[in-house]
Amino acid sequence: MQKVLENINSFIKKNEWCDFEIINLRGHLKIGGKTGFNEANEYDILITYKNVFFIQCLYEWKTEVKLYDKFFSIADENEQCLFNQKYEVIQGNTVFKIIGEYLDCPMYIIAENISVEFPLQVDK
Repeated sequence: MQKVLENINSFIKKNEWCDFEIINLRGHLKIGGKTGFNEANEYDILITYKNVFFIQCLYEWKTEVKLYDKFFSIADENEQCLFNQKYEVIQGNTVFKIIGEYLDCPMYIIAENISVEFPLQVDK
């Protein structure tokens, strides 16, 4: 899980910006990110949260690469305890944290797991 988050943050840091939006929410939450403009309007990165338990997230948000080092992470212990007390999080779920550009507070997603795809990258 940590390796997936590192891959996501590393990808974002290689770009000047990345705009995200929710693509789909049907048990799993799929988020697409774009780092530029292309004619096909395709996503550069696809992040999927599996078996979502809770969402506190905007539909769309931006990331300014120069503002933060981490954009996607696992919430710290205090944040996890707070969510567990408020929402009785089912064991086996993880509290994920997302930092967006110029937002007063982070966004949170509680899910069993996370995965990432880079659909526009060509394997060599």
